[in-house]
Amino acid sequence: ELNGIVVAVNTQLSKNKKDRPEMMAANPVKRIDHSKMTHKDYLDEHTKRFNKLGISAATQKELLAGAEFCWSALYDKDAAAKFTDEQRKAAATIGTMMQQLKGPPPCCDDSIFERAKN
Repeated sequence: ELNGIVVAVNTQLSKNKKDRPEMMAANPVKRIDHSKMTHKDYLDEHTKRFNKLGISAATQKELLAGAEFCWSALYDKDAAAKFTDEQRKAAATIGTMMQQLKGPPPCCDDSIFERAKN
């Protein structure tokens, strides 16, 4: 399911970059700074985006579990203690990858729905 969504969105983005550069320029990447969000906001934003993408409830449950893990291991000081060093390291690796992307990953781009229109 996710592979199909990613391929479809990336294909349309590539097509729009080539065929509609003015539309792409008019819709710059808009990524939310997760470090300034509350836990509820973080999960709500993910859920909203997953719903817009048409991701099934079962897959959303799995994705939200991953988001919850990252949030808890990285930002929730009380919950972080329940994770092993290896789990905290995995969450930190994800956080580092986001920083290398200069913000959240492209899937957290709220402009993607405009940029990937047919």
